Amino acid sequence: ICIRDSFYPYQFKPLVKFLDSEKNRVLICDEVGLGKTIEAGLILIEFKARFSPKRILIVCPSALVQKWKNELKNRFDEEFGIYRSREFMEFLRDYENMPERTAFSGIVSLETLRSKSVLARLKELQPDFDLVIVDEAHHLRNPGRKQWQAGTTLSRNATAMVMLTATPVQLGRENLFHLLQILDKDEFPDNYGAEERFAINEKVVMAQNCVAKIPPDVSKAAEYLDSAGYFEI
Repeated sequence: ICIRDSFYPYQFKPLVKFLDSEKNRVLICDEVGLGKTIEAGLILIEFKARFSPKRILIVCPSALVQKWKNELKNRFDEEFGIYRSREFMEFLRDYENMPERTAFSGIVSLETLRSKSVLARLKELQPDFDLVIVDEAHHLRNPGRKQWQAGTTLSRNATAMVMLTATPVQLGRENLFHLLQILDKDEFPDNYGAEERFAINEKVVMAQNCVAKIPPDVSKAAEYLDSAGYFEI
């Protein structure tokens, strides 16, 4: 494995979370410009080193497919092809005929996956991928929509999954819940339980923000942590 760059320590945190996860699934919600592509790339190369995956799929809006290809090549020396509708349908045909022998390392746009013909074949074949990475995952937030159907189908048959978004809080808790349900429905079976967990985490995040201040506001951070302790799951 060749890494052609140096990274900030915080960019390894999602990798640690991913490896600690029982099901190897994580939702990365960093702000714009903090390097979510790099964080996903670090997960990808570690996953490859540990598990020798045969099929890896990266999903993103069409405007970002070339960026993903370039970033993976320039920073990690990873070669991924860009699959348009025709090429991805060819892969699905090969998979149908010889699933155990069909490898895949590709980038597919959300627009391609939600197209009528591709989505129908995806749902029909239910192909399994070792790792699925979805960038701009907030596009999957609306239950029943084509993007949601594609995301749900991919998640159902993926060994591991990484979803990236910069806007979960702005979208509201309900939309965040819908993303987490795609990622792991067993872990987030209903909105009520998710709301309780969001409420606890909100206090913890506020405490972290207090500690990060210069100078740190330790007493206020302690208040937030105390209030978080009153919640029960």
